[in-house]
Amino acid sequence: SNRRRSLSALVALLTVSTLVACGGGGDSAGAITGGGGGGTAILAGDFAASNPSPGANTVSMIGTANSNIVTVTVAVTGTSDIYGASFDVIYDPTMAQFANWSPGSVLEDNNQGVAYQVNAQQPGRVIVGVSRVASGSGANVGVTRGLMTLSFTVISSGTSTIAFDKESLLRGQPPQPIGGIAFDGGTLIAN
Repeated sequence: SNRRRSLSALVALLTVSTLVACGGGGDSAGAITGGGGGGTAILAGDFAASNPSPGANTVSMIGTANSNIVTVTVAVTGTSDIYGASFDVIYDPTMAQFANWSPGSVLEDNNQGVAYQVNAQQPGRVIVGVSRVASGSGANVGVTRGLMTLSFTVISSGTSTIAFDKESLLRGQPPQPIGGIAFDGGTLIAN
């Protein structure tokens, strides 16, 4: 299909890329003004994983919160020969803003070079492509480990889903989707 060819082309481009990003990017929001009465309040954010105990062959979101910043770790559990990943993360842009991202540890095993491409130009969608840059075998993951983290700043109260879209975990040269992988998101909560 065209999607598979596009996905393979993206991962192939990342594979030969010599530019390895070390993190960062995006806007950071400051204090959030809320409520009436002239006071300033900072919203408290939280994250509830849809699958808090992921099994084998799962890519899941695990979240932590620090005041109005919610950090979501995209984690892999029980999968072998991982060479890269391609996915979008969708969220409600009226409730949160993408703040930044940072690399994980899965693909970096054995001092491997890894290329990250993170595009958050479209509100409500973060487009991610990540791949090892050298040829060779992929990473093997037993227990749950982080592929990367994404941080969001809550800007209004409520509850909203954060989910994967157009997701694929990849292995081999040329990269091919790994079948039978479950992708689990979660819920962003702010009050």
